[in-house]
Amino acid sequence: AGNTATYWTKDDHDFRYNDSDTTNTSPLVDDGSVPSTALGIAMFREQVPVANPDDPDSKTYGTYRVNKLLQIWIVETRDYRSPNDMDDGPWKSLWGSEQKEWLKRTLKESDAEFKLLVSSTPMIGPEYASKNENHATGFQHERDSFFNWLAENGFRDQNFYIINGDRHWQYHAIHPSGFEEFSSGPFHIQNIAPNGPHPGDPTSTDPEGLVVQPYHQKIGGFIRVDLDADHKELKISFYDEWGGVHYQNTKQAF
Repeated sequence: AGNTATYWTKDDHDFRYNDSDTTNTSPLVDDGSVPSTALGIAMFREQVPVANPDDPDSKTYGTYRVNKLLQIWIVETRDYRSPNDMDDGPWKSLWGSEQKEWLKRTLKESDAEFKLLVSSTPMIGPEYASKNENHATGFQHERDSFFNWLAENGFRDQNFYIINGDRHWQYHAIHPSGFEEFSSGPFHIQNIAPNGPHPGDPTSTDPEGLVVQPYHQKIGGFIRVDLDADHKELKISFYDEWGGVHYQNTKQAF
């Protein structure tokens, strides 16, 4: 592990507490039981080598050109978000306006054959309808606007894919717009969700079953992405925690 380069992003428990946003209205903040937003941001920047903790203008999001074929984007999903319980609409954002404009600009600038957006939270799901803290639920307006922008700018034909964490089950999901998401799931089986809604589940964000899921599994494990430069192929594999492969999806450069 000491010889392996890593990139880091954070989610709710790395930031403050379960499903946490940037509000400080909880009495638990006042009595010190949970960190404030400012402390949560500062602790992560101090402990994880993603940005200069002494430079308030350094960013915890970024894009990395792996090689001629592949570029990845890692987004910040906690520091800039609107309150979770705010009504969904044009003014509600999980990314914040500056990061969103950066994301669009750098995507348009890229000539990589494969483009991977790495998000700590899901965008497609489906998700439990009772939740309100990610792009699959609670922030759907921003998600839909972004997908519309992707379609208008030709990204359906540019091998753009989403890889997400946070959900406690693995899946490959295809949104009605055609964009695809691969959920890594929990690393170990002890942390799987009891259900994990399927498309068509009346308690989910997709009661009409519009999302297509070629793969859905409640196991611990991880995603591995392999790039075959000679054949210009990107292979996304779902592993269990013992190294067994349960599902693979291969993408060919256009």
